[in-house]
Amino acid sequence: DLYDAISTPILHFTGTQDTHPLNPDLPAETRTLPYQLIDGAPQYLVVFEGGDHAVFGGRGPTRRQPVIPETYPEIQALTAMVSTVFLEAWVKDDPDAMAWLNDDALASAFRPGDRVEHR
Repeated sequence: DLYDAISTPILHFTGTQDTHPLNPDLPAETRTLPYQLIDGAPQYLVVFEGGDHAVFGGRGPTRRQPVIPETYPEIQALTAMVSTVFLEAWVKDDPDAMAWLNDDALASAFRPGDRVEHR
């Protein structure tokens, strides 16, 4: 299987509007397939309600998207926060960060409608 050799902890981010840029007919839910199919690694999944692929790039307005959705700053702040805690837990071996990631505190840090899972 493609994912059998993966054992490194993984933090996945996607959004409910994160469609495939080359095949917009693929539903955004397909972005969670790696999380669903990887069995040999500790994993965390965050699905932001209304988040699209561009929100994770940190870009400002573009010709294709002249107005940044009002949810971008909040999604970007949450992404930075949980990324930092993830790295503190798994790289620095911080027991408080690890406890936070594996507790209900992780999900409670997000907005209503966002989905957070870990396994």
